[in-house]
Amino acid sequence: MRARLATLALALAATPAFGAGTNSAEFLRFGSGAPSSLSEAGGSLERGVAALYWNPAGLADSCALDAYFSHNALPETLKHDFFAVAVPLRPGGRDLGVLGYSLQVLSQGSQPEIDNTGTQVGDFTSLDQAHTLGWAGTFGPMRAGLAARFIRQSLADEAGNTAALDAGLQGKVGQWLWGAAMSNLGPGLKLGGSRLPLPLTGRIGVGHNLWKDRIELASDVSASKGADPGLHLGARVKVYGPVFIGAGYTVMKHDKDGPSGLAAGITLGVKNFRADFAFRPFGEFGSSFQLGIGYRFPCRAIK
Repeated sequence: MRARLATLALALAATPAFGAGTNSAEFLRFGSGAPSSLSEAGGSLERGVAALYWNPAGLADSCALDAYFSHNALPETLKHDFFAVAVPLRPGGRDLGVLGYSLQVLSQGSQPEIDNTGTQVGDFTSLDQAHTLGWAGTFGPMRAGLAARFIRQSLADEAGNTAALDAGLQGKVGQWLWGAAMSNLGPGLKLGGSRLPLPLTGRIGVGHNLWKDRIELASDVSASKGADPGLHLGARVKVYGPVFIGAGYTVMKHDKDGPSGLAAGITLGVKNFRADFAFRPFGEFGSSFQLGIGYRFPCRAIK
């Protein structure tokens, strides 16, 4: 079996508790932003530009030009990058919602290609990417969002394309937050002669703020094609000024990787700048380190 297949299998298995080889475009499961440090708890509640990955309804929270970039250093030289920008649509002072764009890329450097005899016959590279365009608006006490995604996977001299849709809702009742989202609804992707389904994922979550918003509690239930349902639990605490620390754990029926359900991180917000750092073990594969940086321009009231 050639090394390219082993590399692809590792890219799929690097995401904990997901069924390697059961879906195409598994890189779409790598999240970005604050929920990563909470083991994905609160993903359905995420607001702002990074919400374009978790729940497009959260885009409606961006009241001004909003940008975010994260880099995720994964095991075995795999790298995942996420960039998103959101722009409010306010022609003539009218609120027409928020438009957002994101780019996800999973890449790996040149790898040796070995044939069945153990002889190196060349090198190959892999590159997966997804371009997403989304919109969100506020409707009374609720937010709603939609997004369309173009997906491309390439491995050596093989490549495949497809498209998918996301949809989500968010709301607030007192200090309680709720959210629901569906991601990657679309046809499968054909690569190397086989067509596999996309990692269709649904999320429902609730959150609560305590002690004058110094403590944030979040929980999500997720169900994804090819994986066991997961319960994501997380908490974030304001320890000093703009510094928050957070931790989370994911509970799954068959969690063979053990510590892969854990996550922890720090969020720092200074004026309009934001920085996120997240750490997550990946069992036998090592650890994942994610760094995110964002900036939101000052918000202006609609006249």
